[in-house]
Amino acid sequence: MAVGDTRPDLFKDAIGKPLITDAMTPNGKRGWWNDIDPTVFIDDEGTPWLSWGNGTCFLVKLKPNMTELEGEIQVLDLPHYVEGPWLHKRGDLYYLTYASMGKGREMMHYATAESIGGTWTYRGALTGMAENSFTIHPGIVEFKGQWYLFYHNASLVIGNQAGATGRRSVCVDYLYYMPDGSMAYVEQTKDGVTQPPKTADEVSLMVNPYPEEPKEVKKYAVNADGAVK
Repeated sequence: MAVGDTRPDLFKDAIGKPLITDAMTPNGKRGWWNDIDPTVFIDDEGTPWLSWGNGTCFLVKLKPNMTELEGEIQVLDLPHYVEGPWLHKRGDLYYLTYASMGKGREMMHYATAESIGGTWTYRGALTGMAENSFTIHPGIVEFKGQWYLFYHNASLVIGNQAGATGRRSVCVDYLYYMPDGSMAYVEQTKDGVTQPPKTADEVSLMVNPYPEEPKEVKKYAVNADGAVK
């Protein structure tokens, strides 16, 4: 955890040690390097939360100073989960979007909850697989009333350097919501946001090619020794 009062080059280590270590979490199917890809979000009550993980999705409440954990680390058993979680809120719902496993490459799925520490509901796929890339990771923001999904593929060519798995190209497309709070399936486009956003009628006609029924996400607590209870 780094802190700073001004520009990024003045950031410094806040506690002089890792906030999360391998000994604090169970080594799932990804092994010892599962503690990567952190995301932090402050909920409406002012509580900061940290989510992270490769192969296993971890979630924990932070103290107000954001340099200490408050309570047990939770494991969210999210379907198809791989890595790269992202937390955001719209209206009365919190969203946890993540890289998931498709047919040999990553795509994106998501879950929703009325509170971050409460019950999560799996909602299905948000995108398909990225062009020319094994990975695809989410970043979701709202700007001037419009929502956007940032992600990456590996299609960009610079000079004689073609895209590849390790050469990620940042992409952005409009993100839309259905009346029930679910996110509309995002078709990855080359035009991105250079075109006007869809109308409400157009959004209502959007279809998810990977239909799934919502279901409750199982959640487990982690012991102090890093083992799942």
